Amino acid sequence: MKNIFLTVLIVSSLASIALADLSGRHNIDTNNKDYHWVWNDLIGWINFHANDTVEVRSDELRGWADSQIGEIVLNCATTPIGDICDDSNGHFRVENYQGELSGWAWNDTVGWISFDCDDIDACNISPYRVSIEPAGDGDNSFFKGWAWSEIIGWISFHCENDHDPDEDGVQSACNFDTYKVQTGAGSKSSSGSLTSNVIDTGITKPHYNYILWQGEIKTDTSVSIQTATADSETGPWTFSVATQSSPGQQINIPDNQQNKRYIKYKIILGSDNWLEKTPIIRDIIINWSP
Repeated sequence: MKNIFLTVLIVSSLASIALADLSGRHNIDTNNKDYHWVWNDLIGWINFHANDTVEVRSDELRGWADSQIGEIVLNCATTPIGDICDDSNGHFRVENYQGELSGWAWNDTVGWISFDCDDIDACNISPYRVSIEPAGDGDNSFFKGWAWSEIIGWISFHCENDHDPDEDGVQSACNFDTYKVQTGAGSKSSSGSLTSNVIDTGITKPHYNYILWQGEIKTDTSVSIQTATADSETGPWTFSVATQSSPGQQINIPDNQQNKRYIKYKIILGSDNWLEKTPIIRDIIINWSP
């Protein structure tokens, strides 16, 4: 029985590469279905798509929304007059962590708008917050919940919300108006793969026992492995069905790939839906017997 121990240097920045593709452009109502409206009982509709500036990133919101009382700025770095982040204006923004929003937006008329009850230490009284949840179709996510302003009160991001989060029971407004805010962010993962060079076992008819990987897998990410064997160094190469696995898990090599001298493997890495986390592969071990 023999182990072949391969140190694999796989780029661990799959997520950051995908994130770069999302930066620098708005991603609200990308399907143009009129899903970009937020409601407040005093000022009416708030439009998250009118100026094409609102962008959901993995760590923050950028740009500003429009309303009848003026712009609602989501980030001091992306205001209608540019970057105003400094000691006098503060460094405010709406933060995003895996779809849970927190922090502050600003409007010149009503002042600060809070996106999470922890912002004002009020969760024991009224546990409000705004979140972004995948729609389940692999393409869209929707804002849910409420923001809070001391001047205008509750700001609802989805018609399914209670009309007032302080009242018991659900008073869904979707029967009257199906308003919501849709984004393409946080809805689907990204994947990348690495295929090995041809590995020569030096044995005419080896029996392959297993393949495994060592490294780190993070929440909501995945690693899958495929193998292919051949009698010739040039193939042909037919890869097995991808098997999702965890670090140290032994993956059996199929019977129809046995007794062939040459072997290759393919590793497929899957990020989380926010393109923020990715697995890290440090080593690959293939075990075979003569």
